[in-house]
Parts: sequence; structure tokens; C-alpha cells
Amino acid sequence: MVLIAPPSQRDGQRIRKPADVAQQALLHHQTVPDAWERWCDRHRVNTANTALGPQFDQYQTQIRAVSVGMGLGLVPECLVQQELARGEVVTPLPGRGVELESGYCLCYPSAHAAMPALLAFKGWLLGESGTQATR
Repeated sequence: MVLIAPPSQRDGQRIRKPADVAQQALLHHQTVPDAWERWCDRHRVNTANTALGPQFDQYQTQIRAVSVGMGLGLVPECLVQQELARGEVVTPLPGRGVELESGYCLCYPSAHAAMPALLAFKGWLLGESGTQATR
């Protein structure tokens, strides 16, 4: 997860160090409700507002909210590459992200576990992610 901010901060509230995050509105994604708490712990930022702020159920909506100045976001870096390249959002603290121990699951009925199409998709997906199946 990478910290993203609007390209220009209002009122001169630029993010220059991790502690500056404590003074900003924090935007949340519903699937990772503790992302800001983990980010703050990782970067030794003391803030009571890690649970406060708007919540989004789509990363693209959260990225757009950051781009228009609603606050800061923590998003998977792979999902914000285009917006970063276009300058719609910035990473004010490069290298100051956080890795979360969460992910996605491929679920399917056990009766379909041997389907060639499913096996091909599962093999491709695991190859692309660089991970191994746990079950």
C-alpha cells in the first residue's frame, strides 16, 4: 500500500515527514479498515484519527477523492500507476508505504476443481501473482 496525496496541498499543509499525516483527513477502504493504523505504527506516527474519515468500497473512487483534495489515501501501488503518471495524485513520502498481510482468494465449488478451464486460470493467476496455492 502506497500513501497518495493530491498534487497540491491546500493551506500549505504539505506532507514532508510521516508525522505530517496526523494533521490530514484520512480516506479509508472498507476491505482494509486497519490500514492507517498499521501505516502509523510502521512509521511511528501518533494519531488518534486513524479510524476517522470517509470510507470507500472501491479503490478507484478513493483515488479520485484524493485527487480532488478530500484527504490522503493508502492504496495498492499497482492500482494507482496511471494516476501517478498523469500527476493526478502524488506519493509525498516515496518508500514510506506499508505491506498488509491480506489478499484475495479464488473460490470455486470443489466439484469443479478438476475443470481444465479452472485449472488453467488458477495456474495463470498464481503465476502472475508469484505465489503458491495454499489449498
